[in-house]
Amino acid sequence: MRKATDVFGEWAEKGKDRGMEKPHAIPVDEMI
Repeated sequence: MRKATDVFGEWAEKGKDRGMEKPHAIPVDEMI
């Protein structure tokens, strides 16, 4: 099984992560 960070990194390189910024902003801010 591949690591989630590897998969998401590929998505980011391909632009597949677009549109995820706003829904994830609050939880990510809370984590960091």
